Amino acid sequence: MGLQRQLILLPLMFGMRYVPVEDKRVEIGLLCLYIASQLVQLGVYYLTQQKIEAAKDETSITDKNPQSGEVRNLTVYEYDMEKIQAAYKSVLTQAAFALVLWYWWSFVKHFLMQSITGILAAVLDNPLVQIHLFGADTTQKEYKRPFQPPVNPIMQALKGFTEPEGEEGEETKEEDQPKAVEQEDQPKA
Repeated sequence: MGLQRQLILLPLMFGMRYVPVEDKRVEIGLLCLYIASQLVQLGVYYLTQQKIEAAKDETSITDKNPQSGEVRNLTVYEYDMEKIQAAYKSVLTQAAFALVLWYWWSFVKHFLMQSITGILAAVLDNPLVQIHLFGADTTQKEYKRPFQPPVNPIMQALKGFTEPEGEEGEETKEEDQPKAVEQEDQPKA
């Protein structure tokens, strides 16, 4: 999925500089495109919710509550409904934030990019959509419930900087320790 996304987004990013956002017609067009993409995302999630309700899978799964950290038992139906409600909230929150940027600061360039990335995220990245609309196999690792949270590449890179090399509990070698420089007082000739 990563390569598909890059093949779509890279030309879009390079082409965005040629979009005349100062023109009011282009600004309104981008706004309409953005609103249409938000409606498409909500529509995809609505269809997914209808499929979840039709299946009403009562299989029990164990999940860790993201707020409290406690382990809880849910049915697949309850788990899927929680995740689809979170997807709805995510779309609406992003839309509210983007519209605030447009209304107060007339910032419109992000509309084009968010229109495309939002639909890609809804269709390609959401495991519920893949399972219920496209029939993905739930025995595969990425579609097995509870879903693994997406890896944040920035946090992954920072993690490498904060963890010491070697295994936990292992003493660092003496040669890796910084050495104090001692200066000897030598008499001047």
